Amino acid sequence: MRYTSIFFMLIFLFSLNKTSYGFGITPARPDTTCDVINFYETQNDTVIYRKIGKDMPELTFQILIINSNMYSPVKEIVIKDSESKKIIQTLTEDRDSIFVFNMEFNDYNFDGYLDFYLTDACAILGNCYGQVYIFNPDKKIYVRDRAFDEMTSIQTDKDKKEIYSLNRCCAGASSISMTFKYSGGKLYKSKQVNMDYDGKSKFIYNILEYNFDGRVINKKTVESEEMGLEF
Repeated sequence: MRYTSIFFMLIFLFSLNKTSYGFGITPARPDTTCDVINFYETQNDTVIYRKIGKDMPELTFQILIINSNMYSPVKEIVIKDSESKKIIQTLTEDRDSIFVFNMEFNDYNFDGYLDFYLTDACAILGNCYGQVYIFNPDKKIYVRDRAFDEMTSIQTDKDKKEIYSLNRCCAGASSISMTFKYSGGKLYKSKQVNMDYDGKSKFIYNILEYNFDGRVINKKTVESEEMGLEF
């Protein structure tokens, strides 16, 4: 019974991964409405248009595709001013170590400008690793923010101004979820929840809350028969 439950958890989490990141489902489209763009099924170079901010011109993202590489089909990303066609910057697979399977547009530092998140193909449990590029309105270019490098499957909450990272393991029987906030323009971890299956019937949640300087300000343990509780 125990192994049967874990098997079904694995199938469920795989389906979440396909839904969330479009694995093999939705090819890239040159529009301005798709938040997550998947390059798995794209056979040709792709052009994407995005309005970065109210006081910024529209930008064009020209994606160079390598058909022969199914794990990292993007060779180069050229960012241009849509009106003048002037190249603003170029990201390459070799120089910038980009490993791109998905491209997600979002405001990751809540400053009103559109940033983007480049991820790999994501593991079967939905663990996506990648790089976040923040738009610098002064330099008018994108800068990689390495504070995001160790996060997985990044999500945001614009109302709470929080960043979420989730890493699943062991067919979903174990996970680490982290919440990040900004203080003085820098990210800090405000909460971490470790979930582990006890091998019988319960999930053990260990919750740690942190101050902006890294000090633990609260901790507790919760037992439940439910998986994936939020705290």
